[in-house]
Amino acid sequence: MKKSAYKRALCALLSVFLVLTMVFPGEVALAASAPGNVARFSMTGCSASTVRLSWSKVKGASGYRIRRYDSKSKKWKTVLTATKGSAIKGTVKKLSPATTYKLQIHAYKKAGKKTLYSKKAKTLTVATKPAKVTLQSVKASGAKITVRAFWWAAATRRPPIMRHTAALIMCTCGLIRT
Repeated sequence: MKKSAYKRALCALLSVFLVLTMVFPGEVALAASAPGNVARFSMTGCSASTVRLSWSKVKGASGYRIRRYDSKSKKWKTVLTATKGSAIKGTVKKLSPATTYKLQIHAYKKAGKKTLYSKKAKTLTVATKPAKVTLQSVKASGAKITVRAFWWAAATRRPPIMRHTAALIMCTCGLIRT
């Protein structure tokens, strides 16, 4: 083959590729790679219904997806999406008091119409604080103190679900439960 035939074949091939990328922009793309894995994922604070999280930034990420494991359905559900690649913190809301949750984070990158996720997720187990505890009574007898407390069932105003009586002894380092 002559040099000009190679040039014509190469031009034809390049033209077909360009036409395909214009017709199917999300389908025909140069090999886009998924972002790297999140290196650090931690809880920075919590309340009875929220958990504050922070994570390390991943170079080239468009954003981050945080999912919670639902033990009833045995599936991961998205609870927070940070749409900026520069985001390094977020808050998961609408959680139940005194409950343990398993969370995971993935970095993602947009490539045309596709979303590429990091290969490995960083997993974290967190717990929310209990609902407000109400002191019912305190009795002192010598060096012994008896405390009665109760708290309400999560998200209800039904009568207390638990009552706890603990004998406490005062010492120089604080209160010790007996």
